[in-house]
Amino acid sequence: MKILQTNKLSCGYGKTLIVENVDFQIKQSEWISILGANGSGKSTLLKTFADILEPIGGEVLIQNQQKAKKTKNEIAKLVAYLPQKPNIPKMITVKELVAMGRYPYGKWWQWGLDNEDLKEVESAIKLTDLEQYSDCLVEELSGGEVQRAFIALALAQKAEILLLDEPTTFLDIQFQIEILDLIKKIKKERGVAVISVIHDINLASRYSDKVGLISKGRMLQLEKPEKILDKKTIKNTFSIEVETISSSLGQQYAPYKKKGEG
Repeated sequence: MKILQTNKLSCGYGKTLIVENVDFQIKQSEWISILGANGSGKSTLLKTFADILEPIGGEVLIQNQQKAKKTKNEIAKLVAYLPQKPNIPKMITVKELVAMGRYPYGKWWQWGLDNEDLKEVESAIKLTDLEQYSDCLVEELSGGEVQRAFIALALAQKAEILLLDEPTTFLDIQFQIEILDLIKKIKKERGVAVISVIHDINLASRYSDKVGLISKGRMLQLEKPEKILDKKTIKNTFSIEVETISSSLGQQYAPYKKKGEG
């Protein structure tokens, strides 16, 4: 079942067009990573999916209904967005942060969390392996732990679509793998659709069911990594030559080094 799709979507900032005529679709339990050079429009597209930016043209459909016809609260129950640099609140514990994911379900007269809310918060904390940090201040956590806390917030939100803008940026390789393994686990156990912007071609190829290639505001292709990630498409997308290397993790890509270079 298609949970999110676009028809001739064009988006940007104000009247400034960044991405145009994008046809895109993702199913439940599918992971699509969007790849492209800096400034190609990856994050702009993700923010439009997240309802942060309004489309300039075309449409976004969620569960086969136009996003424009859904309320902000309805969208918040379906879509969770994790920005590249989430703002870390001061003097707030992990449990309190994760509890913010329950705000779309609260009633205007309700104060605090009910039993169902608490159950969802505890479940999210457990799934992200943060139980030992539940009462710790978020600002005191490591980078990888902070990312897990914000992913837990999205889980408490019970969203069906998880939007991740470069979730591994600023993390050491150990924590990059840890975060992506966690997202893979969540996708499998909860059946969420994941749309991520990832700058590392090898990580995108390793974890994604499909990749979408964007160049100069246009979606070039959307397909399984092994079908479209080759020397030609990578050069067209990133303006760089690569070598392909077969490994136990699948095809890997290395920047081409000319003979005699250091």
